[in-house]
Amino acid sequence: MWKARRSPRRSSTSRPAHARCRTGTAQAFVYAYVLDGTVRSKLDDKPVTTYRPGENWVEQPGAHHVLTENASPTEPAKLLVVFVSDTGDELKVNDPKS
Repeated sequence: MWKARRSPRRSSTSRPAHARCRTGTAQAFVYAYVLDGTVRSKLDDKPVTTYRPGENWVEQPGAHHVLTENASPTEPAKLLVVFVSDTGDELKVNDPKS
C-alpha cells in the first residue's frame, strides 16, 4: 500500500492592525495568499515586500522570516496559508525571544 510522506495543511489566519508574527525559520514549503488587508513580509536578506489582496508569496523550507506583519494601523489582514511538509514535521521553528 502506498503511504503519503508529505501532507498539505491549510490555515486561514487573521491579524489585527499592526500585528506581527514571531521571527523564525520555515520547516515546510509555504504558500501565502492575501485575502484581505495589506501584509509586509521579509525573508532572509531580501527587501521588505508589501502584499495586497490577490497577491501571494512562497517560502522554501529553511527560509528565515525576518518580518511578517499587518501593515495597517487600523484594519485587520487575512491570509490563506498552505504548508507542505513531511507528515508530522513542525511547520516553523521560532527564533529565541530576545
